[in-house]
Amino acid sequence: MFDYGRPRELHIEKSLEATRLVTRAGKIAPRVLDDRTLLIDVEYFRVERIPVNVSRASASLSDKDRPEPGLAYLFAAAGTARITGPDFEPVDLPTRGMVAVPAASPPSRWRTRAAWT
Repeated sequence: MFDYGRPRELHIEKSLEATRLVTRAGKIAPRVLDDRTLLIDVEYFRVERIPVNVSRASASLSDKDRPEPGLAYLFAAAGTARITGPDFEPVDLPTRGMVAVPAASPPSRWRTRAAWT
């Protein structure tokens, strides 16, 4: 538990009491697909591990099970990336950084540092 530098007392015991260790879905095993791994996939929420070895197009986010685009958050768990597209300035994504991608975003391409340096 961390309070991000706020000068107040942390209530570790109370926070642990409030933590849910079991959800309605129970423990969820990852589902490995051809190009990604679904870590969590419930009605309104999905967490995927999508590798970007060198470059990847935003169109690869689409899923035949969920054809409608939605808000996505890209998180760089390791390494850095640059998101580029014809209709916007490049956006750098640092290690452990996050960027929001609105549903109405133009097509883009994500590149690892090796692909854009």
